[in-house]
Amino acid sequence: ALLACSPVIEVTTSELRAGSAVISRHLVTSAQPLDSVAFRLARGRDADPRRFSLMRSWHSGSGAVITIDDPDDPHPAWILTTARPMELAAALA
Repeated sequence: ALLACSPVIEVTTSELRAGSAVISRHLVTSAQPLDSVAFRLARGRDADPRRFSLMRSWHSGSGAVITIDDPDDPHPAWILTTARPMELAAALA
């Protein structure tokens, strides 16, 4: 039941979905995959409280930071947990 209700990260030709959050792909300026050390720092010492975060405990070892260029959005970036950060970054490139 938990897996069926868990948030999904999906990249389409027009948008990025992370759980219930959606952003147009043309607003994504970069996607940086993070290994376990960089991800831990991005969530801790180097954390930006303005980032939108989607943290799933079973994928907490790695993730990606997605930089957003939208003057109307209070979030300058998204930080997402994922087991495949390189694939997520490549899909957004």
